Amino acid sequence: MFDGSVTNDGKYLLICASKDCNHINLLSYCDLTAEENKDLKGILKPIPVVTEWIGEFDYVQNHGSKMYFKTNLDAPKAKLISIDFASPDRANWKDVIPESDKSVFDAVRCCNDKAMCAYLENASEKLRIYDFTTGQMTKEIVFPDIGSYVGWAGKHNSNEFFYKFSSFSDPGSQYRVNLDTFEQETV
Repeated sequence: MFDGSVTNDGKYLLICASKDCNHINLLSYCDLTAEENKDLKGILKPIPVVTEWIGEFDYVQNHGSKMYFKTNLDAPKAKLISIDFASPDRANWKDVIPESDKSVFDAVRCCNDKAMCAYLENASEKLRIYDFTTGQMTKEIVFPDIGSYVGWAGKHNSNEFFYKFSSFSDPGSQYRVNLDTFEQETV
């Protein structure tokens, strides 16, 4: 199965090929700003990055040619890596948020150069905020009770994101998190 998506800045087309139900894929890209692709006339020529079935590569965001992917490559509980398309050889890939010893990295969203990461730890879900430039955790969102987030939203250039929390005693409450102050409020 093939999947295509355009990066948040509109400069790259990412093409993933997957097989079976395994969490692995191949990855190629087209630079949409390259002279031969500017008018989107003719056939685009993808540039391969991941050519072997070695792991899953889920696009998160990019800064220019530096792409960030959530991957299970050499990390069964997943991690966040960067691949610079200017030098995409595997030797140049960098770990940004390493695999956790005790938590499974489930999902990630990006807002305002921060990574909102969802983890499963001891049968409880956690939301942790990381800085993309340092890979350091800056905040863990404290849930009001034992429960789970059931959805989240935020834009790449926004300083806030929203999530919905539910538990046995709360069928669902929505929260807004300010990414400058890390304050959260019910909405």
